[in-house]
Amino acid sequence: MLFKRLHFYVFLFFNLALHLNSGVSLTSDGLSLLSLKSAVDNGAAVFADWNEDDMTACRWTGISCTNVSGSGDPRVVGISISGKNLRGYIPSELGNLVYLRRLNIHGNNFYGSIPDQLFNASSLHSIYLYDNNLSGSLPPSMCNLPRLQNLDLSRNSLSGSFPKFLRNCRPLQRLILAGNKFSGEISEGIFPELANLEQLDLSSNGFNGSIPNDIGELKSLSGTLNLSFNHFTGKIPKTLGDLPLTVSFDLRNNDLSGEIPQTGSFSSQGPTAFLNNPMLCGFPLQRSCKKDVDITPSIQIGSRGNEGVNVEKGGLKSGMIILICLADAIGVAFIGLVIVYIYWKKKDSNGCSCTGKRKLGGNEKTSLCSLPCINGFPSNDSEVESEKGGGGAASGGVSGGEGDLVAIDKGFNFELDELLRASAYVLGKSGLGIVYKVVLGNGVPVAVRRLGEGGEQRYKEFVAEVQAIGRVKHPNIVKLRAYYWAPDEKLLISDFISNGNLASALRGGAFPYLKPVEPEKINNYRAPEARLPNNRPTQKWDVYSFGVVLLELLTGKSPELSSPTSSTSTEILDLVRWVRKGFDEESPLVDMVDPILLQEIRAKKEVLSVFHIALACTELDHEVRPRMKTVAENIEKVRKRNQTMASAQRTLSTKEADIQMMLAAEVHLGTKNCDYQMERYVFKRRNDGIYIINLGKTWEKLQMAARVIVAIENPQDIIVQSARPYGQRAVLKFAQYTGCHAIAGRHTPGTFTNQLQTSFSEPRLLILTDPRTDHQPIKEAALSSIPTIAFCDTDSPMRYVDIGIPANNKGKHSIGCLFWLLGRMVLQMRGIIPPGHKWDIMVDLFFYREPEESKEQQEEEVPALPDYADYSAAAIGGDWSSGQIPDAQWAPELAAAVPPVGSGWAADAGVAADGWDAAAAPPIAAPPVDNVPGVAPSGWE
Repeated sequence: MLFKRLHFYVFLFFNLALHLNSGVSLTSDGLSLLSLKSAVDNGAAVFADWNEDDMTACRWTGISCTNVSGSGDPRVVGISISGKNLRGYIPSELGNLVYLRRLNIHGNNFYGSIPDQLFNASSLHSIYLYDNNLSGSLPPSMCNLPRLQNLDLSRNSLSGSFPKFLRNCRPLQRLILAGNKFSGEISEGIFPELANLEQLDLSSNGFNGSIPNDIGELKSLSGTLNLSFNHFTGKIPKTLGDLPLTVSFDLRNNDLSGEIPQTGSFSSQGPTAFLNNPMLCGFPLQRSCKKDVDITPSIQIGSRGNEGVNVEKGGLKSGMIILICLADAIGVAFIGLVIVYIYWKKKDSNGCSCTGKRKLGGNEKTSLCSLPCINGFPSNDSEVESEKGGGGAASGGVSGGEGDLVAIDKGFNFELDELLRASAYVLGKSGLGIVYKVVLGNGVPVAVRRLGEGGEQRYKEFVAEVQAIGRVKHPNIVKLRAYYWAPDEKLLISDFISNGNLASALRGGAFPYLKPVEPEKINNYRAPEARLPNNRPTQKWDVYSFGVVLLELLTGKSPELSSPTSSTSTEILDLVRWVRKGFDEESPLVDMVDPILLQEIRAKKEVLSVFHIALACTELDHEVRPRMKTVAENIEKVRKRNQTMASAQRTLSTKEADIQMMLAAEVHLGTKNCDYQMERYVFKRRNDGIYIINLGKTWEKLQMAARVIVAIENPQDIIVQSARPYGQRAVLKFAQYTGCHAIAGRHTPGTFTNQLQTSFSEPRLLILTDPRTDHQPIKEAALSSIPTIAFCDTDSPMRYVDIGIPANNKGKHSIGCLFWLLGRMVLQMRGIIPPGHKWDIMVDLFFYREPEESKEQQEEEVPALPDYADYSAAAIGGDWSSGQIPDAQWAPELAAAVPPVGSGWAADAGVAADGWDAAAAPPIAAPPVDNVPGVAPSGWE
């Protein structure tokens, strides 16, 4: 009976346990995610691995989890199911994922409104819902998220006005609402609150009204401010010029009017930023802002004396009509006379005949003007004849225009008349103008390029471009000396280069390492849109050409015909496509780079960076290409980085004194055991079984660790820690000189994982002394994804250590020496210690000091007490008897009351029989001793 009852209870227990296990198998995060599965059409097939019987949702497709302190199970922190063409709605149960950080469901067909409960997930910082079919307005609870940084809702069907509650989204960094149905005016007072906003895109909506003036207060904005394809009206606010200079504007396809401001960041904008705004005018557009003045006669109806012109209902009188016609005729005749006078004046002043021909021996021969008249350079016929017949040297030529010759180079001090009288020869011509070789009076040749008519509306732009070109100083760029502008002429005067054109210079002139190729056939320097007819030149054409030149320098190949890379490969007729194909197929860089550049081993990263710059310049879409200013800044950064790395390489190279110090500190001595992961760093093993560490590997790891430390902008985000006593002093000193945060002593569990602790910290880097002693911070750093650097002995465990520096981590001198070397490297890379200078901090300050040593040093530093010879034992005679004190020093009353003592204190004369307690105290204190100054009272008084 008892056995049956026991069997029944066992069966009941297992049944109950099985029931409870099946009821609570899936976590709360998994149950919330199952609502998304049910909200999607055909969700059972799409999310086949989303099973409610699973213990956790962390292995489901598109779900990412992490360990969170205070929770036993991993929590969902990311949802990424983009580009799957899913159809359904966004369930409100996703708001129950309190640790959700990233929601990425773009590229689908989700419809309906954005649920307000979604923003109960208080940890959200990135929401990507673009390329869906969402509708409705933005929920106001969106800005209740304390960490929201990225919000991309573009290309949906959201509607309504621009919400005012967005001013509460202060952490927001990227706001993209392009391609929706928002409308109405944008109120003032929103953008000043968004101090962290870096990207703003409101294009392709229905916003109207004027652009808010306070949009210029977005000081953190970068990239492109995109307000295109809306219905904004009115003038462009001048406050947009207060935005950073790196910000590009896109105000196309609006109804803006007025003059484009020319202050601040407006000066760096191109014409494409303001296209399709019919009422806009000013630079950089081609429409001038001339104010039309309506000249209408003052007509007064009625009469007030004899003033005005009386108008009757039947119109003007016949006499008035005749008077007006006569005035018009006189005005036209006067204008005609002025034109004729100017024409004959110019003809008389320009005695130079640019096409004067004379027969010599029956053959026609052309005599060129020295420099053809400014009023009319040689026509096309005369230019052809000058090229065939050679250049002569005739005199003549005075400016017929109204411009001035402006010298950019201070050394160019020639006048316009002297330039016109000089000998001129045609060098060549192109679609951009004709180039002449002019020999000045001192025999110096210059090149003069004629660019055609000036045009009044192009003057400011022409001067700005010429001044910018004149500031360029480079040994491979021809220096611009002066320029001339007039309504009918534009001239550029530069140095004359006798080494041919740019193509010949690139292939054997200025750059001898480039290999010569066959003659040019197709001009692949031109941008693709430049090869189409009827296209106006833009700045992006020059950017493309510059990118081709960069690729030509990097590869050593002509852009017209690239040589085959092997004996079996075919020739490629486009350098840009060939390089892009190599990057797309991840071909080795050796196959594309010029062999001369391959010899520069240290410049490998810089060459790759310049490749990326060149590919960005040669993008097929001209809108994607960067501006020339950005290209120049990037190239300058590459150059400075190369110089910095070369200087740092020289500074951080191994020196004999450093190796000797490491040997003296016994950095190279390991232990008698060796972990399998530390075998690569062992040099050899001694006879006594001690492993010797390769100091070359130690130095390389120290350099790597220093680069990682320098890469972190805020040094306070780095924690350097040591539980080993020998490393605590070194840790504190390292933190003092590098600015890091030090933890010396025992590690408090939960410092990196428990947010409830007062000492909770979230560092970006952790530096440890010993992986075995500091095992607790290593485990917490691994749970929090914190990279770890540690000094590892031959027997140290390498688990969860990202950068292990092989060295002796048990000796006090070794630990101090390692931290001193690492700190010096960090300061050298930061530029605090100049190259070639020593660090004035001694390595001894990083060494651990024994308490006994510190105590002995303190005792040695205590000064000795002064000696007083009058009260020494020798002076007193070795006994404090009353006989040694003269009677004169006692008071008269005491002298009579105290009898002399014969032999020390043994004599009991004058002492009562009952001992010392009955002895009466002396009534009067003895006077101080006058012959011994400066002695403190001794109690004898």
